[in-house]
Amino acid sequence: MLDIRPLGPRLGAEVLGVDLKDLDDVTFAQIHDAFLKHIVLVFRDQDLTMEQFLAHGRRYGPLRPHIVRKSRHPVLPELMIMDNKIIDTKKGSADKPEANLVKRGAVWHTDTSYDYVTVKATQLYARVIPSRGGDTLFSNAYAIYDALPEALRNRIENLQATYK
Repeated sequence: MLDIRPLGPRLGAEVLGVDLKDLDDVTFAQIHDAFLKHIVLVFRDQDLTMEQFLAHGRRYGPLRPHIVRKSRHPVLPELMIMDNKIIDTKKGSADKPEANLVKRGAVWHTDTSYDYVTVKATQLYARVIPSRGGDTLFSNAYAIYDALPEALRNRIENLQATYK
């Protein structure tokens, strides 16, 4: 049975009682609503193939390959394979996709903020998890903006940025 447990007052929820390989439309709609409300969802103890992982992501909308071509999976270009230890490698192949591993997330960033139309979400699937620690952090930019003094919000509300 689906159980959605908030992890904090403004960000994150743990989704329990589901197998992402076998979600009916009603359950997915509840999960999607939770995503819109909590921004970050955690699904523990899932056992997904790469294809099943991508199929789940497609339920939220179209997937786009990352701009960095060398980090794309050689057969499934919508999938970026990441590692937090490997700095760079040669291009992998279908039978050795781990050769595509590239160190990502070494600095604070917003995924695809450089695109004209940014993505709706980023989906991560941890295959190896440290016994403690880890360095994947998330922030709620809506809450940060809402916490700004009104005068500052008024001053910046019409500003835009362009990557060159």
